[in-house]
Amino acid sequence: MLSGYFQGIGACGEVIVSTYQSETEDFLDHKKTGMLELVSLMGNISMDDSGSPLLHSHASFSYLNDTDEPAIIGGHLTKATVLYTAEITIVPVNNEIGRMIDPLTGINVWKFNH
Repeated sequence: MLSGYFQGIGACGEVIVSTYQSETEDFLDHKKTGMLELVSLMGNISMDDSGSPLLHSHASFSYLNDTDEPAIIGGHLTKATVLYTAEITIVPVNNEIGRMIDPLTGINVWKFNH
């Protein structure tokens, strides 16, 4: 498998999701611990310039806040520790998806080989 995409659900005990800050061109991390339901995981697998796999994923987690009301945290998935289970499906694609820096935004985006 050279490239692909994945999706999943499950339960985690600790996560770090990040929000990209265009002003600083960096990510702001948000850490959460406790019983976290992995409501949605979506991402892709592409190849970096050296030919190594590069994962890019976003996720949403639900949890009970301090007043036992449901709350959501989500964003770019930086780290997740599975607590009970994670059901993740990986689907390969036939073509390699590469990466390149977009000169306008400076963001690492998909590069398709034609």
